[in-house]
Amino acid sequence: MNHTAVRSWQFDALRKTPGIVEHMLRAAKPSDLNTRRDGGNGWTALEVVGHLHDFDGVYHNRARLTLEEDYPDLPFPDPDAMVTENGYNEQALDSVMTLWRERRTAYLDYLTGITDDDWMRTARHPRRGAMTLHEQFVLVLWHDTNHIDQIVKILGDG
Repeated sequence: MNHTAVRSWQFDALRKTPGIVEHMLRAAKPSDLNTRRDGGNGWTALEVVGHLHDFDGVYHNRARLTLEEDYPDLPFPDPDAMVTENGYNEQALDSVMTLWRERRTAYLDYLTGITDDDWMRTARHPRRGAMTLHEQFVLVLWHDTNHIDQIVKILGDG
């Protein structure tokens, strides 16, 4: 399989995710976005979008570290603390979506055009061990899908 083609598909999917999530959220009752919680006491759908925004910043930073340093330790900030600190549940959907779209675009733009050798650079993930930049990029796509599923469950309960 041609790695360039696979990465192209990944870029395409990651560009589409914010629009898919926004469509799902706009189809929901607006009050459900910041009142219904995952499992009753977890995140709201709006907080999930905020988390996706937060971690696109983390992924961008991890990519930068992987490209600029030799086998760096990748940061893993507390996602719950970030969501709480940023107060996403008190923000409007449009604001949170705009922040996420901008950060997603900046992250993908940063990775556009790097070499095949760069994609194979390795860093140390705190939970998953050694990961190439390509594997980190695959993780972002998994992360999006995981949280889309979470939003479906949050908004589908009740």
